[in-house]
Amino acid sequence: MESLKQPKIDVEKIQEVANKAAEKAYLKEIEEYYTSYKSPYRKMIHAELEKQKFEWSMSLPDILEKINSSLSKEIDIIANNAIASSYIPMVNDALIGMDKNITMEYFLREIIDELEPEQDQYDDFHFNYHKDDGYYWLKCELSTPDNCYEFTLHHEEGNKYKLLSFPYNKYKTGYNSNMTIYKDDVKISMPFTPGIIQDKVLKLFLKAMIGGSIIEMNCDSFNEDMFPEPEYCSC
Repeated sequence: MESLKQPKIDVEKIQEVANKAAEKAYLKEIEEYYTSYKSPYRKMIHAELEKQKFEWSMSLPDILEKINSSLSKEIDIIANNAIASSYIPMVNDALIGMDKNITMEYFLREIIDELEPEQDQYDDFHFNYHKDDGYYWLKCELSTPDNCYEFTLHHEEGNKYKLLSFPYNKYKTGYNSNMTIYKDDVKISMPFTPGIIQDKVLKLFLKAMIGGSIIEMNCDSFNEDMFPEPEYCSC
């Protein structure tokens, strides 16, 4: 049996493996030094952080409250602008009274001018009245394409009357309360209901009451002369 030959050691390969192992060990020690539980580097950082002053109870803003507050302000601005540009001018216009002496014909013409009806609506305008024998009142009814109003004219002298109470709109229900308006020495009680200022006919009654208008009864109905002339195409 032949004797074993002396093993040959590849020193270069061993050195290469040793270098890699040493590098790995070195890297591991560096990682341990900076990141391990007993790391002196971490302890140094911890000591420095302890010197800092932090407020543990940090007040964070209420985001929803901020958003709601901003929206409320925007809504207020929009509402105020809408009131300033629409409702207030309507009220101001309504509070300008009519002339002291007017005729019923003038009043009915004003209604037509305000409503600007189409020609096919002319037949829907009606006005009639009858006298109350006991008190010399005139019980009146006025209808338009959209509404019907009942009101009373109180006798002043001769053929002249005055409106002392606000009309009742037969087509609208829900008058559960009244509001009182004071204008100079005039006190007016009127139904409090949504859209009353937008009602162009009621606005004219309001203007007559504010102006203390005396109405001469020179007509008893609408007539065709009160309506605009029809426009014919000449093309």
